[in-house]
Amino acid sequence: MSQQRTTSLDRFKRLTEDLQKECLQVAKTELTGQADKLVDTMKNAAPVSHDPRDNPGALRKSIAWTFGVPPKTRATGAFRPTRSSTGMNVYAGDDVAFYARWVEFGTAPHSLSKGSDRSRKKYQSEGTQHPGAVAKPFFWPSYRLMKKSIRGAVKRKLAASIKKRSAQ
Repeated sequence: MSQQRTTSLDRFKRLTEDLQKECLQVAKTELTGQADKLVDTMKNAAPVSHDPRDNPGALRKSIAWTFGVPPKTRATGAFRPTRSSTGMNVYAGDDVAFYARWVEFGTAPHSLSKGSDRSRKKYQSEGTQHPGAVAKPFFWPSYRLMKKSIRGAVKRKLAASIKKRSAQ
């Protein structure tokens, strides 16, 4: 029986692979906490209609996050704090709060008449006219507010993990 000798290169490769797995886990753990903070900030900034016919609070309830691909019914936004495959997707809007994008960016005045289509130059001057809606941004301002702090927190956790591991 011959024993295989472990070279320093093999030990380095094994250490690097272990460190990658550990860093991925640390990043996911930190991103989970940061995502919860970001979602809370967005929910606090989201406007709420007080008209019971408008399903009050539906927009706030629709704001959530996930690792991987967000649901197809989402209306706006995705956030990937690092270039790696570990990214959280924060989204707003669902089947009930389908109007999330309209709240975030506002709408232009337009006709509600049947058959009106600005792209085909079929303007309807008769019938109901919608005056448009003023933008009430809640998603992207919250994202911009917290983007640097999220990245910084993840980087600090990763650096601490690497430093701890390299000291062993």
